[in-house]
Amino acid sequence: TPLISMVGVTGSMGPFFCEFTVNGDVLPADYPATYAHEMAHQLGITSEAEANFYAYQVCIRSSEKSIRFSGYYSILPHVLNNAYRLMDKEEYQALLASIRPEIIRLLQDKQAYWEAKYSPFIGRIQDWVYDLYLKGNKIPGGRKNYSEVIGLLISYERRKMPV
Repeated sequence: TPLISMVGVTGSMGPFFCEFTVNGDVLPADYPATYAHEMAHQLGITSEAEANFYAYQVCIRSSEKSIRFSGYYSILPHVLNNAYRLMDKEEYQALLASIRPEIIRLLQDKQAYWEAKYSPFIGRIQDWVYDLYLKGNKIPGGRKNYSEVIGLLISYERRKMPV
């Protein structure tokens, strides 16, 4: 756990024995979505975006409120990162203002929690190696693939809309 926390890994799927692990440092709000994400890999989903989408869909359909929260919460950083890149400052601030303050604080606390464990030197090496690994496994976006879940969500929602 300390080593994988130093590089920011919350879970992993070992392809040789087809088993996955969830980092023991994962916070309670993140555990269900992380578990579902890794389970998606175990079921054969190689794309990180698709595994994120799977985790989100599984979690938000749970009868357990904390698991549903984990699903929505797992997607929020991707939504905010994409919105920050695409919106002007006023639109982005309005989006942030529409989110309950305790959720924003929870995200900020989570970021501080992981930053305290992170080793920039080891993390940069791991990021580079993992990016190469993903690209070598036909994930052209490499590590950027995680946030491509937003495109999947938009496509999914558009598909559900009546014509």
